[in-house]
Amino acid sequence: MISPHILVESVYGSTQQYADELAKRTGGRIRALENTETLETELASAPAPLIICSPNYGPVNKGVSWVKENPQLVRAYASALVVVGMSLPDYAKTRDAAGTALGNLAADVPRFYLPGRLTHSQLSTKHRSVLWSVNQMIKRKPSPNENDRNMIAEYGKDIDHVNFTHLEPVVNWWRSLTLERV
Repeated sequence: MISPHILVESVYGSTQQYADELAKRTGGRIRALENTETLETELASAPAPLIICSPNYGPVNKGVSWVKENPQLVRAYASALVVVGMSLPDYAKTRDAAGTALGNLAADVPRFYLPGRLTHSQLSTKHRSVLWSVNQMIKRKPSPNENDRNMIAEYGKDIDHVNFTHLEPVVNWWRSLTLERV
């Protein structure tokens, strides 16, 4: 099995934790998402799958942005997107915001949603303000869903939902690749 390149963007650390564990399980090579200038050349000489790991950070997902900026790579090499966030994993999977954002690339990039960690005492002032605003909007919803209720219950608390068992589908995707699909 060919080890993947694991491209990582992490803000508060839980995405990096998942990437580190993925590297252990797959023999993958980790590099920062912002440091991929030579990746295309490397892949041309030694094809390998790509696993792009990025947090959902407000309305921004740098993993989605990277995939959209590099369609030639994700179409030429088996690529998956791992999104780490605070939404309930089943809700995030059903909603599939990354798939919507990827548009026509979604069919080429399987997506995995993993629960993360949010330590309120470490949040930037801006991030704390955004979360307060989102929490206020959710509280005003006439019919909050299970994910909304969970966000309200966890607001202001230090929460750690990092759980490596959620990596199994990602590892299984990697294991399922054949030489032709790398």
